Amino acid sequence: VAQKGDPIEQFPTPANIGGTDPNSTGISITSGNRITFANAGTYTVTFSIQFQNTDTSASANDNVDVWLRKNGTDIPYSNNIYNIPLSKGGTNGTLVSTTPFTLTLNAGDYIQVVWAVSNTTISVCAA
Repeated sequence: VAQKGDPIEQFPTPANIGGTDPNSTGISITSGNRITFANAGTYTVTFSIQFQNTDTSASANDNVDVWLRKNGTDIPYSNNIYNIPLSKGGTNGTLVSTTPFTLTLNAGDYIQVVWAVSNTTISVCAA
């Protein structure tokens, strides 16, 4: 759901959201990065982000952390750490992260997918 061109930063950054399932009723994207729920309930939210790494250093161990925020507050235990392969032979290293979470939400709640990198050679390359 993240969009190509999201910023390359080492600081936590909410991912821009490309869209929702067309069959999602009462769920909308607001402010470009908030998945907003019109109705209270228990939801399974699945997001997918493709990362690329342009680092060619043989000693690098480049990671990206991805987690959820609810109404601006980090959700405990939602963090996932991914090691992004190095660039080799002129081809950037890539990794696709697809992660489901089940959340109980109130009407008007929003969630954000947040990411931070250990090396600025990592970026979002596809939704």
